[in-house]
Amino acid sequence: MAVSMLEGLKQDNAALQESIGFAKGKDTRIQNFLKMLRSPGESWDTLAFYKSVREVFTIFPFPPQKALIPKEILG
Repeated sequence: MAVSMLEGLKQDNAALQESIGFAKGKDTRIQNFLKMLRSPGESWDTLAFYKSVREVFTIFPFPPQKALIPKEILG
């Protein structure tokens, strides 16, 4: 059981580190997006605008299939 608990803590730590990295990257993308929004609309690159919208409004730091959801919850 102690080994299982230790492995669970390692996985939790890895997931936490991934989430922290995601949040830091998202903050940078939000700042860049706001900078673009404050600039004249004529200077916007349409592709970059829509890419930024997608990146800014992404809420998962990882694909949902990577989530460690216990089988008891999933049913």
